Order: sequence, then structure tokens, then C-alpha cells
Amino acid sequence: MITSGYRKVGLISCMILALVAGALPQLARAQTTGTTNLTTAAQNALSALNTTGPSAIQGLAVQLNALSTTPSAQNLTNITQTLTALSSGQNINPASATALLSGVMGGQIPGQLGTVLAAVPSLGNINSVQGLQAALQNPSVQSLIAQTPLANQAALISNAVGLLGNAQALQQLANPANALAFANSLATTFPSVFGGLNINTLTQQVQNLATNALTQLGLPGGLASAIAGGALAGVLGTIPGGTTITLSTPTVRATCGACCSSCGVQIPQDYTYVRNEITSEFLKHQQWFLTTYWLDNILPALMLMAEQLTVTGVHQVEIIGTMLDAKHQLETQRLFQQLTAQAHKDYQPSEGMCTFGSTVKSLVSSERLSNLVQVGLAQRMNQRQLMSGNVVSNESEDSDIRSRMTKYISTYCDQADNTNGLSQFCPTATPTPARRNIDINYTKNIESRLTLDVDLTAAGAPTPDLEDLFALSANLFAHNIAPKIDPNKLGGPNNQVRQSAIEKYMDLRAIYAKRSVAQNSFAAITAMRANGDIASAPYTKHLIQELGISNPTDIDNILGIKPSYFAQMEVLTKKLYQNPTFYTELYDKPTNVDRKGAALQAIGLMQDRDLFNSLIRSEAVLSVLLETMLEKEQNKIINAGRKMYGAGGSN
Repeated sequence: MITSGYRKVGLISCMILALVAGALPQLARAQTTGTTNLTTAAQNALSALNTTGPSAIQGLAVQLNALSTTPSAQNLTNITQTLTALSSGQNINPASATALLSGVMGGQIPGQLGTVLAAVPSLGNINSVQGLQAALQNPSVQSLIAQTPLANQAALISNAVGLLGNAQALQQLANPANALAFANSLATTFPSVFGGLNINTLTQQVQNLATNALTQLGLPGGLASAIAGGALAGVLGTIPGGTTITLSTPTVRATCGACCSSCGVQIPQDYTYVRNEITSEFLKHQQWFLTTYWLDNILPALMLMAEQLTVTGVHQVEIIGTMLDAKHQLETQRLFQQLTAQAHKDYQPSEGMCTFGSTVKSLVSSERLSNLVQVGLAQRMNQRQLMSGNVVSNESEDSDIRSRMTKYISTYCDQADNTNGLSQFCPTATPTPARRNIDINYTKNIESRLTLDVDLTAAGAPTPDLEDLFALSANLFAHNIAPKIDPNKLGGPNNQVRQSAIEKYMDLRAIYAKRSVAQNSFAAITAMRANGDIASAPYTKHLIQELGISNPTDIDNILGIKPSYFAQMEVLTKKLYQNPTFYTELYDKPTNVDRKGAALQAIGLMQDRDLFNSLIRSEAVLSVLLETMLEKEQNKIINAGRKMYGAGGSN
């Protein structure tokens, strides 16, 4: 297909010669009077832009469009975009900016190229070959040149080089190494324009340009750089007569000289031959592609490949299915293991939970014993006032006083009382100093102790604590009991009842009833401190031991040998939380912490119930007190009513 009849290379050579022939004259027109006027207008516009800022761009663009060689809406858009890019640019040479703007106004520089070059940093101040290469490799510059017809690309590259570089960059091109690098860059960046040229020839032409273009730098400002850039592009595109240029096709000697007239004559002459030859070759290529290449070789190979891929794919799907089965199996096993671990974690009680369970182990039994003591104390105090049962007042009020006096002398008397005046009354000191005056000391007898050695279910003689309670209750309530009433005063023979005596006796019983309400509170307070069930004693005492009390005797003095209901509640609601171990054990499994919270709520409910019972007793005492305070007023109303009906009355 490569024959001497091809004239394609000659066509390319003629195109390059045409570009070269128009490059220098085109930029040289910048020296004309019209260009000078445009340059002056551009300089004035840039000065005004520096003074007023971007806000004046639109007005300046309208003025410059009116002064341009071909005023139009498109030209106005190009000038506006160029001014906008120049106003936001950095390190721009004023002379190059002026040359760029005047070139856009005069039509020598396309508007799109002017906008792109105005946005390139260091316009006109690029002082190295590497800088020129980087500027030409700018994506915007490359894209614009690639979108331009091939015949105009050399001119665009020419204008770009002239406006971007300065004298220092052109001087570096005279160096062979720099010229070679620049030539390679041009061939790589713009292969459509320079890719077919021999690199050695292209390098020599770059060096010649560097020498020739520098002689034109005497022109004003950036205009000299523009002309030098135009000369650069022109020299690169020049193919002198008789010069051999190496292209990608076999070497062809260009004989067109400075014009393309011979090329234009030969192309029509060979047009039919070239077209028929191309058609024939394309048909041969089509036949070869469909039969030899596709049907005989590629299609069978693709069919075999498809079969192999199908078999392999099915096998891979089986592998994937096995992997998915294993995945689900492992996930299921992991889920079971997680649930098992969670169950072990949730159902593993901590030592703190055992503490709650062990401490409240006999709390209900202790409460029942406390209730029994409360009933027994209240009944004994009522029997003493009524002089019934086997009590000290069974015979008379005198026997009550004598019995209590004897007990006082033998057990509670303190010879130092009455300013040491009881030595005659109590000639012998009491054998137990701790019990002296305990019959009148409520704090020492009850309030300062968590457990009293009182158990009404035990047989045998009363304990010292029980005797002390009886003595204290006799001093607190009904110290002087009512005298014994002769039965003949209450009634006579034949079941006769003496009304006045019976009324007095009923008044006494009313007093006893009111007094029993207060006595019940005393009995309840003391009964809560009575001996409890011994089942939880070891655990309760161990908690006190953890607080720092190691002596068992001291622990018994605090809690008692059989801790009472009150002592157990004291430990559960107060002492337990004075131990730092309780708080460190809260760093436990969340489920155990929730269990401890539930246990604390249960203890709180028990404490609320005790408080509720205490409020009920206080309410009963206040009710009796109010009734007593209103008794006098009630008697006045009754007496007034009797007088009104003539029944008489008394105050």
C-alpha cells in the first residue's frame, strides 16, 4: 500500500510551510499603527482594572470591544473572559498581559486561547524551558489546541509560547540539551503537529530559533516576546527546500518549495487510483477478518473458552455454596456459643448476692419473735395496772411498791445518788455496776443497744434485760397504780350494782386504755430489739467483722448473741453500705448488678413497712392525746345538757 504515488507527505509539508509563512507576518503586524492604538487601549484598560478592581470589568470590556478591529458579541465575551482571568491571575507580566489583550482585540489571538492563557500563572514571566513545557502541558491549553483544526494548531502553539515565555527562557533554548528536551516535549505534547518530524532536525530548528528570536527582543515589552514566540512556531514548522524530514512512513523528499501549487495539481490526478486501491484493500481486509481471523480462529477459540468458563463457573458456584453453608454453620455455632457464654454470665451469682440472701435468712423468724415480745410486754403492763395475773401487784398496790423497792435496792441502787445519801437506804452496793439506774435510763437500757436478751419463748427465770424492761416500764407508765377497790363497794347481794362506784371504775379503765396506746409504742420499740433467730447470726457478725471489728466479744456486744430484727435491719440498711467491698462488687456482670438493685428495693420495702407501722402507732397516740384534751370540753357539753333537762350535773 506504500507507493511512490502517495502525496500525503507533501500535503503535510505544504500545510506546515503555510503556517510558517503566516506566523511571523501575523505577529509582525503588531508593529503597525492600528496595533499600537490597540496596545495603548489595552494598557489603559489594565491600569483602570488595577485601580477599580473586578467591578469595572464589564464596562472596560464594552469600551475595548468598540475599539477592536471586529466588534461583535462574541468578541465582547472573549474580552470579558480575558479581563476576568487577568484580574484573578498571579505573577503576570504587564507587557505580556497588554500584548495578550491587544491580540484578542485585534483578532491575532483567538478569544478562547486568550482566556486560557490569561488564567495560566506567571504569564510572560516564565524564565525556563521547564516552565514553558509545563505551561504547554496545561490541560486547558492542550484541550483547546486539540479541539482546533490541525491547520491552525501551529499558530496557537506559536502565540502561546510567545506570550508565556521571556528572554531568559528563549536564551536557554540555545543550549543543545535544553533544545532537545523542548523538542521532545513538543513531539510528546502535540503529536499531531510535531510527532512526525525527525527529533534531531526539530532540535536544530529550536536552537536556530533561540538565536534568531533573541534579536527581536528590542521591541517594546511583551510584544517582543509574542513576536519571538511566533518566530519559534514558524521556525519549528519550517521545512527548508531540499531538507529531508523523517516521518512515521518511509522517507519522502519534499520538493514543493515555498508553495503548494505542484501538490495541488498532483492530488486530483491520482484521486481515482488511490480511491480504488483503498477500496480493494479494505475488501480484502474484510474478507480476511471474517473468514481467516474470525470464523477459522477466533470464533472456535471463543466457543471453547465459553465452554471451559461455564464448567469452571459451575464448579466455582459449588465452591461458593459450600462456603455459604460453612458460613451459616459457623455463624450458628457462634450464636450458640454466645448464648451459652451469656447464660453462664447471667446465671453466675456473685458473692454480694449471697450476702443479701444469707443476712435476711432468718429475718421473718426474728420478726415473729419480736411481735411475740411486743404482745407479752403490753399484756404484762396492763396486768400490773389491773392487778391480775402473776405479777408484782397481784396482792395490792402496796405489794407492787414493795416488790419494786426490793428490786431497786438489790439491783439498781447507786449509793452515789442523792449526793451520796443513799448509803443508809442501800447499805450494800449492787453486784452489777452496769445495771445501776438502768431502770430509769431509757437510752442506756434500750436506745443504745441493737439487741436485748429477751426471749419469751424460753423457759426459766427472766433474763436481766427482761427485768430491766419491766422496771423501766413500771417507772414510765402507772408508777402509782390505782388502789384495790373493795368488792362490796362495787355491788351488793343479789347481784346489786352500785352505779357510782362502777362509773368510777370504768373511768379507771378508760385511763388504762389510753395509757395502753402509749405502752404499745414502748412495747413495739423494745420488742424489735428482742433476741432473733440465731440462723443468720454468723453471716451478720461476719459483715461487722469486715468493717474492722475482729474481737468476737465486741461483735456480740454490738449485735448481740442472737441479733434482733432491729439489728439485722440495721446491718441491711446501713452497715452493709459502709463496707467498700460493696461498691467494688458493683463492678460485676450487669445481670448481677440488676439483682442487687432488686434486693435493695426489697429491703427498702421492708423498711418502708416498718416506718408505716411506726406512723400508725404515732397516729394512735396523737388521736388519744387529742381525745384527752377535748374531754373537759365534752364534759361541759354533757353537764349543760343535763341541766337543761333537769337531770343535774357536775363540773
